[in-house]
Amino acid sequence: MEGPICRYGELGRELFAGRSITMERLAAGAQRIFWGLFKKMLVADRLNVLVKTVYDGYQNYDGTVIGVAAVAYTIQLYMEFSGCKLRI
Repeated sequence: MEGPICRYGELGRELFAGRSITMERLAAGAQRIFWGLFKKMLVADRLNVLVKTVYDGYQNYDGTVIGVAAVAYTIQLYMEFSGCKLRI
């Protein structure tokens, strides 16, 4: 499972705050959803192709390619988890 792990005490008040739905909030929510999907699906999943290919056959690559794959893996992990980060 990915994403933030919050205790109820940290999040409970926000869940029951009773905020009204406005067009600005809907637009901001949709923007955050699409930005998270972009980071997850178009960045992290594409980097996974490179990382998996290099890590599965690392003996066929030199140190430069393995280093690039290591940096790509770091970026992939960041995009995976920041794509589903909860900000209140």
